[in-house]
Amino acid sequence: MKILFVENRYKTYFWESLAKIFDDKGHQIFWIVQNHSFAPFIKNVYTIPYPKKIYPLQREEKTIFNFVSSTDRIIRYFNGTSRHYVYYNNEFEQILSNITPDLVIGESTLFHELLIIDICKRNNILYLNPSSTSYPVGRFSFFLHDTKEPYEGSNESLSNEECDILIQNISQRKIIPDYMKKTEISHSQYPKVGSLKDRWTIISSYFKGEVYNTPSPFKKLKQDMTVNTILKQWDTLSSNDNKKLPVNNIVLYPLQMQPEANLDVWGNQFRDQAQLIKELSENLPKDWYLAVKTNPKSKYEMSQDLLQVVKSINNIIPLHSNTNMKEIFEHSDVVVTVTGTIAIECILANKPLGLLGPSIVKEFNGCTVMHRPREIKSIIVSLKNNKIISASTDDKRNLIRRLATSSYQGLITDPVSNPACLEEANLKLVTEAILDIRLQRENNEN
Repeated sequence: MKILFVENRYKTYFWESLAKIFDDKGHQIFWIVQNHSFAPFIKNVYTIPYPKKIYPLQREEKTIFNFVSSTDRIIRYFNGTSRHYVYYNNEFEQILSNITPDLVIGESTLFHELLIIDICKRNNILYLNPSSTSYPVGRFSFFLHDTKEPYEGSNESLSNEECDILIQNISQRKIIPDYMKKTEISHSQYPKVGSLKDRWTIISSYFKGEVYNTPSPFKKLKQDMTVNTILKQWDTLSSNDNKKLPVNNIVLYPLQMQPEANLDVWGNQFRDQAQLIKELSENLPKDWYLAVKTNPKSKYEMSQDLLQVVKSINNIIPLHSNTNMKEIFEHSDVVVTVTGTIAIECILANKPLGLLGPSIVKEFNGCTVMHRPREIKSIIVSLKNNKIISASTDDKRNLIRRLATSSYQGLITDPVSNPACLEEANLKLVTEAILDIRLQRENNEN
């Protein structure tokens, strides 16, 4: 099998550990590297030279690159452009044509990954994004191309008792997803997140010419300082008597972190959270309120536009950044999210849910799929008229089973965030899952 890995900063070290196992098993391994500072020192590495010339987009090409540019963090937050897309796209097309891989493994976050995904789609090449699932913990799914659609799965069976334990633990927030856990351990070979070595590794790639996924350190510092200032203003505003949380009639909207594929790619239509919150608030009935909770890992979603919207609209209640999610979740009447993990928690806890983006819960009772923010009105009307049907015990068990059958055991991350991903047992789980994908695909083709 020909496997092509796509570089994504520190995640590349994890890919490299997997690749060595596949190489030992006789598979052909190839690489596409955009950021030269993270190129693996092994064979079959296509390191794309940084462009010496930037080509203007032609009219017919603008359509192809529209979606990619709408997700591009360098464009959105650091005044970048998409003029390098033509060069990189041509390079990727040539490499994929030369290799003709059976499988491409990478993320679906950065511009170069999304360009490669587009080429794979057009050429019927399987591109999978292994990503940790929210629940059950300690598992991951292979998401197809740039979607949140799980590809194949372990088909593991869970008993009613196992399902019920998970339902109780998740709905009562006794367990949290892997990506929300803080990791205290470190690996001597890799820097800690946020350390001077980590920052220098990233910044140095910028000065070497990688300016397409790496922002200017001065612009990034300014952006980070802006976020900190807005968070302080947000918490001050939350203490305002006019912005205190009412007793009832509450719609909860938890902010999703940006930049992140979860919203910028999978929930792309609603990536402007300031505008989304404004539209939700404008469509609430009288005496209803929109409570907005900050993300525990707040980043660039904390914008001046968002702060201005919250300040200027009376029925929006900004929750203090130290607000306990369990308490506000129980206090809320309805929850709205685009692609957040909270969607699963809502179904399992009988909390009415308005869902704007893709999610595994969309077909389950208790979830109302929203195509526009204004549809929050109909959810509230249904709630008042007792027409929202909560998920039954069997529904909840089926949801847990679907989460398990569409995923595999294993940890997907990078050794800087969590060195445990490089443990032999974990690498064995992930490589076996990839081989299982290959086997299932061959069986389907036959």
